[in-house]
Amino acid sequence: MPSITAKQVRNNKIRKGEYPDPKLKTKEAEDEIKSMSSALGAWNLGFLDIETTGLGADFGFVLGACIKPANSDKIITYRIDDYKGYRKNLCDDKQLVLDIAKGVEEFDAICHYNGEMFDLPFLDTRLAIHGVHKRVSLIHSIDLLPIVKKKMRLNSNKLETVACALGLSEEKTRLLPQVWQQASHGSKKDLDYIIEHCEKDVLVLEEAFKRLKGFIDTIFRRR
Repeated sequence: MPSITAKQVRNNKIRKGEYPDPKLKTKEAEDEIKSMSSALGAWNLGFLDIETTGLGADFGFVLGACIKPANSDKIITYRIDDYKGYRKNLCDDKQLVLDIAKGVEEFDAICHYNGEMFDLPFLDTRLAIHGVHKRVSLIHSIDLLPIVKKKMRLNSNKLETVACALGLSEEKTRLLPQVWQQASHGSKKDLDYIIEHCEKDVLVLEEAFKRLKGFIDTIFRRR
């Protein structure tokens, strides 16, 4: 009885135009990534990391954040103890979150690590809790975590592991649980350390972005 292979079926469909040549689709995808990489060079790009007292925005609050403009030595730093409301209420992050949101909105795109699942939703939730009827009005968002998960094979998908595997010059610092606890209870020394950790994170993030730029095939649109 005559047989037919999967390859013969596929080639027959290609000849009939039922779906395009896979090699052509691969070439188109490669060209799209190159174009995306080129476009990013013209955008006002920032690197974001936030520090919070917990994973849930209903129980936790924001301690601080850093935004680093691409190709700049400057780091824009936000910390909760810079605000008057902090003196009366250690959990009052309303103006802090508003300022972080405003800072993010100054950029064409923001790059982060798991920011689509954590940083941006956390900020949005805190705004809602404070009765602010808006979200972070960011249009373009680049999350390196799903890119690392899809394009790399590492023993862990943590940014620290990425930095180690790529031999980045910048390294993440460690944060012990008691540092978080003390900072959330008003310890300036521990909050200083957390903010330094945050500043280090955006430096690592920018260097990782530069090394993985050719892997980026997705830019999220929030609006």
